[in-house]
Amino acid sequence: MNPAMMGKNNVCNLPVSYTNVQQQISLPNDNISVPALPTTKTVKLDTPLSKLKETIPTANDWLEHSHQLLSKDALDAEDWISWAAYNAVKFGQVAAITPSMKFPLFREPAHSPMMIYHGMNVIIAVSNFLNPGQTPIMTVDQPLFTLAKKIQWKFPDTHGENKFVVMLGAMHTEKMVLEMLGDWLEGSGLTTALTAG
Repeated sequence: MNPAMMGKNNVCNLPVSYTNVQQQISLPNDNISVPALPTTKTVKLDTPLSKLKETIPTANDWLEHSHQLLSKDALDAEDWISWAAYNAVKFGQVAAITPSMKFPLFREPAHSPMMIYHGMNVIIAVSNFLNPGQTPIMTVDQPLFTLAKKIQWKFPDTHGENKFVVMLGAMHTEKMVLEMLGDWLEGSGLTTALTAG
């Protein structure tokens, strides 16, 4: 942050790579070849425990602090019992102010293949800048999920399923789970047992 600009209403322009949608792509038909699943089923997961070992003592500190506060007859105004408040007080006040701003509006509709492709490119660039080598992840709801998967199948070398993870949004996943539970309850007789009296 530039100290000379702090407190002023000047906002830096976003990079051209974010605001300009350059590549025109289209998905003219649904005839897309889905890649075959790999034949090997062994998956090696790298789960380092170093971060967990660092986190557990700080969580125990908060639990001990909360336990001491709960044993008091009355809490004072300075007694922070929530995890977030305890850690905020412990690590001190943050001087940086997060500005609030609107993102620029694009001329292209959000549900176009071109905008989904552009969004994937921006996510790839940001992921590579912040965490080089990390696989980018994007979560979208339907029908954007369908467009993103078609783009992955059309550009397997740069946006393929082994290079970019596209997840179905929680709203649709939750909707399907609730519909499934409704179907189970409908035929189970539980609703009849609860309403019969």
